[in-house]
Order: sequence, then structure tokens, then C-alpha cells
Amino acid sequence: MDQGVIQSLKKRYKKLLHRLIREDDLGTPIVDFLKGVNMKMVIDLVYEAWTEITFENLGRRFFPSLPQIPALLINEVHLHQC
Repeated sequence: MDQGVIQSLKKRYKKLLHRLIREDDLGTPIVDFLKGVNMKMVIDLVYEAWTEITFENLGRRFFPSLPQIPALLINEVHLHQC
């Protein structure tokens, strides 16, 4: 995977993890909260972070020589993913 895509995924993952920590209604200390994070939670967060990466962003990363991915192509791919 391209380094830019990995950075983007990590950034989104961290944002989602911070959101989970802030939404913790029990007032649990951060260390205790993080100890309670299991593999399923991590996979769910990675999945959610991955779904936030747009096709256009991926296209720019893997095909930088293309000036712009046509909007028609982006819309067509988005329709097939739904």
C-alpha cells in the first residue's frame, strides 16, 4: 500500500479512537479504557477508518500522473459499492 494511504488510514483510526475515549461516559481513566480495548474493537475501528477513505483519494495516490479522475467514473464505482 502507498505510504500516503497508510498515513491517511492511521490518521482516521486515531481520530476514531480519540472519539471513543471522549465518549466514555463512565469516566474511566484512559489507561484502563485502553486496557479494555479488544481485537474486535480494533478491527471495527480500522474498518470504519478504511471506509472513510474515498475512491478519489485512492486514485490520486495510486495514479498520480492522471490529472483528475473523472467524476463519472467515481460516481459509477460508488454506486457499485453500495
